[in-house]
Amino acid sequence: MVERQVSLDYGDVRAALEAPELRRQHADHRQWAAHAEAKAAYFAAEACLRAARERRAEGDVGVAIARLRQAAATLKGSKPLKKAARRCTPPPSG
Repeated sequence: MVERQVSLDYGDVRAALEAPELRRQHADHRQWAAHAEAKAAYFAAEACLRAARERRAEGDVGVAIARLRQAAATLKGSKPLKKAARRCTPPPSG
């Protein structure tokens, strides 16, 4: 699956951005590392979504649900995505 490979590639990019050489040379390495981490989580969730759709088409609903739960957990566990969600969520009215 393309999504899974893209997720793995973004994970490699994030790891490379955390290298000591880049930390010393670039002040904004953390922003790029967070961006790469968020993209890795997004594409991992997309891979789970695709797998869930395929399993559902085959009639295997239980596995499809498990894949969807895995996708949700992947997105929920991503720190950069949590930060972005907090920035985009309107304050409670009251």
